Amino acid sequence: MRLVQEARNGDFTEVGVGWMVTVVRNRFIDHLRAARGGERVEVEDLAGAEVQFDESAWLVAKLHPIERLVLVAHHVDGFPVADVARMIGRSEHATESLLARARATARRKITPGGRNE
Repeated sequence: MRLVQEARNGDFTEVGVGWMVTVVRNRFIDHLRAARGGERVEVEDLAGAEVQFDESAWLVAKLHPIERLVLVAHHVDGFPVADVARMIGRSEHATESLLARARATARRKITPGGRNE
């Protein structure tokens, strides 16, 4: 209820924005998955997946919430840019630019020796 009141007043906190983006993203993904008929991708080789997941989770957590949303929706969930654009209420071109910025931010945060905090 507090988040709804904040939205009406334009007083979103960073936690509120992040939470709202996550909820909207998940609802939209559920909607698209239902429309696709529950299509799933099987992963055959999970060797090293835990380490890769930890590194990826760290990197994604460092992104701005909207960058995180477009990067995960497109690259992890496999949604086309057009669907991601509809999800966030922006044009395809603006979403492609946002996706490019998210990739650039992710690249800057990675160093050859490990994490660049």
